[in-house]
Amino acid sequence: MASHAPNTQLIATPRETPNDIYEEILLINERLEPVLGQVERLRKYKLLHEHFNKVPLDERQLDADYWEFAEQSTEDTGQILDWGNSLGLSDDLIFDTELDKAWTEKTTIEADQQRARHMFDMVARPMIKKLGVLDLPNELLLKIFKCLEDFEIDWADTLGWNTWPGNRNKEAIKNSRLVCRRFCDLSSQFLVRLIRVAPNMESVSRLEDISRHPTISKGVAEVWLAPNFHSPSLDDLQRFTSYILSQLNLVPTHAFDEPRSDCSFQENLLRVRHLTETVENTGNTAQPAKRLRRSEDPFVERLRQVFAKYQNILHTEKLLMLGSGRFVARVTEAIARMPHARNLTIDDGETVTDYEPWERWVVGSRRRAASRFRWFDRDGEPKGSQLTWDHVEQFILAPIVDLPYHVLPPDYMYKFIVPMLTSLHTSGVFLNSLELRLAYPTHYAHLEPANMGTGGREQWTAAMQRLKCFVFSLRGANRNIFGDDAADVHGLHQFLAATLDTSSLEQLHLCAFPGTPVRYDPEMIGMINLAEVMGTSRPRPRLDHIRLDWVVFDANRFREIIRHPFAPSLSEIRLDNVCLLVDGDRDRAFEAEAWRHVLDQLREKRPAAASVTNPTLPVFPHWNMTTLYSRIFDHNDKFRHRSIPDDLPWDGRFNNAQYYLESAAGGWEFPNPFDLYIVQGHADHPNGGL
Repeated sequence: MASHAPNTQLIATPRETPNDIYEEILLINERLEPVLGQVERLRKYKLLHEHFNKVPLDERQLDADYWEFAEQSTEDTGQILDWGNSLGLSDDLIFDTELDKAWTEKTTIEADQQRARHMFDMVARPMIKKLGVLDLPNELLLKIFKCLEDFEIDWADTLGWNTWPGNRNKEAIKNSRLVCRRFCDLSSQFLVRLIRVAPNMESVSRLEDISRHPTISKGVAEVWLAPNFHSPSLDDLQRFTSYILSQLNLVPTHAFDEPRSDCSFQENLLRVRHLTETVENTGNTAQPAKRLRRSEDPFVERLRQVFAKYQNILHTEKLLMLGSGRFVARVTEAIARMPHARNLTIDDGETVTDYEPWERWVVGSRRRAASRFRWFDRDGEPKGSQLTWDHVEQFILAPIVDLPYHVLPPDYMYKFIVPMLTSLHTSGVFLNSLELRLAYPTHYAHLEPANMGTGGREQWTAAMQRLKCFVFSLRGANRNIFGDDAADVHGLHQFLAATLDTSSLEQLHLCAFPGTPVRYDPEMIGMINLAEVMGTSRPRPRLDHIRLDWVVFDANRFREIIRHPFAPSLSEIRLDNVCLLVDGDRDRAFEAEAWRHVLDQLREKRPAAASVTNPTLPVFPHWNMTTLYSRIFDHNDKFRHRSIPDDLPWDGRFNNAQYYLESAAGGWEFPNPFDLYIVQGHADHPNGGL
C-alpha cells in the first residue's frame, strides 16, 4: 500500500511565531487521535477474537493482556466484537489490510508531528529558559506532593469494598520537608490527614491546636470521633471490681500449659493470677470499700489508686459531655477552621486514648492465643519484666468498647451528634461524607426527629443537602434489643429518612448487623426497612453505589427505589444478608418468585458491579431452601452449578445470581438462576421442581 507523502508545508518561515507552530501541532494531534483509536480498537478485536474463537475453551489460559483489557477498557466486549464482525475483520486478509492502512496513516502523522515539534524548538529557543522544580507554581507542587503521599479518601473504601488507604507514604512527606523552606511549607499540609478525637480534654485540645496551625490545618481531610465511655454504673466499687475481674478472666490460662524455660514469663503469669485473686477477694467481701481502704497489700493499694483515677475520669468525662456543651462547641469550631475537613466519622467501637482495651493487650486471637500475647515482641521474644503495674493500670482504665452484661452505657452517648452537625451547618460547613457506626441501639433516642426540638428535623435535613456519602452501621440490632413492637424502630427510620432526604447523595451503605454471626436465623433479621428509609419522593440522580447489609426491603417497592429518575446512574450495588419481604408479610419472606423479580430489576439497571450473597432465611417446614440458596448465592466453588456456561469469562468466585447480573454488562446471555431452579423445575432442584 502506498504511503502518504510527508507534509512539505511544515517548513518554518521567518514570519512564523511559536504560537503559529503550536496551533499546527494541535491540529496534527487532532488528526492523530482517531487514528490511534482505530489501531487500538483493531488490537482489542484481534485479542478478543482469538480468545473466544481460536483458543480451545477447555485448555485456554487467560493471559495478562486480556485481563488488562477487561479491567481498563471503556467499551463493552460485545460492542467491539460486533463492530469488527460488521467490517468482516474475522477474515485475516481483511484484518491485515485494515491494520496496515491504519498503521501507515499513524506513522505518517507521527512524522509530521515530530517535524512540527522540532520546528517549534528551533523558533522558540531564544525565548526558552531553563526551569527547575522550584519554578513551578504552588498548585502544581501541591499536586506532586499529593501523588507522592498517595492518600485519598475513597468512598468505595468507606463502603468496605477495598482497603483503607491511610497515609501510605508519610515518610516521603517528612523527608521532603527537609529539602528547603518552600517544600517544608507546602508538604506540611499532608502531615496530618486524619484526626481521631476522644471525649476528653487532652484529645479535644490536640484537635484545637491542629485546627489553629496555619499550614497543617489545610491538609486535614477527616475527623474521626470515638464516643467511647467510662460507664457510670462502675462508680460502685463492687461493680468496678467485678468488671476488672471479667477482663482479667480473658487471659486463657490453658495457653500456658506447655513448659517454658523463661522465668520472667512465668512471673508475669503469676502477677496476673495474683491480681485476679486480689480483685475477686476484694469484691466478694462484705465491705469491699473498707478492705480497699485499709489493706496493706500492694495489689490492693494499686487497685485503690486505679479506682480513684476511674472516678476522676468518669466525672471529668460527664462534665465535658453534659456540663456546658463545651465538647460540641469546641469540636465544631475546630472543624470549621479546617477548610478541607469535610468527612466525619463517629464510631463508638474505636478507642482513641492512651489507654488500650485489655483484650487487645492480652489476646489477639483465641485460636492462637499464646503466639499473640502482648507479652511478646514482634520477633517473638518475651518482654519479661515489661509487664508492670503501669501496664495493668492503663488497660483497666481503658474506655469500654465491648458492652459486658453488668456495665450500662450512659444515656448521653449519642446526645452530641445532632447538635454538633446542625451547629456545623450553622457555621457554613457542609459535609461530604458522614459515617455513623453505633454499637448500642438502645441509646439512639437522641437521634430521633421527635427529640430534636422544634424545627430540628428541618435543620438536620438542611445540614445533609450536600452530603455525598452516608454510612450507617448499627451493631447488635436484633429483636432482643428492639423488641417485637414495630414502633421501636420507627424513630430510627425517621432519622435515616431525614438524613437521606437529599439529591446530592452518591454512595450509601446501610448495615444493621444483629451482633451474632448466626446465619439463616429468623430472629436475626435486619431491622432497617429500605422503603421506610429511602422512599420514592426524593429523586437521587447521582446515586451510583449502594450496599445493604442485614437490611429488609419490600420486593414490590424495591423497583421504585432504584428505577429512573430516582437512581438513574446506579452502577454498583451489593446486597449481603438481606431480608426480602413479599407484600409486607414477614412470614412469606424469601419466596423464590420474589427473588426472581428482584434479580430482573437489578439486571435492568445493568450495573457495572453487583453482588447478591447470603440472604437470611427462615426455616420453612415444607421447603428445603438452604441448599437452593447456597447454590444460588454462595461464593464457594463447590456450589457452582453445572448450568453456568463454560465460555463465560468469569471464574468460580462468582455465584449464580452474580453471573446473571454481570452478564448484562458483559453482553452475555445467562438465564435467571431462579428460572432454572424454580420456574422450569430444574432436575437438580433440591425438591425436584415445583
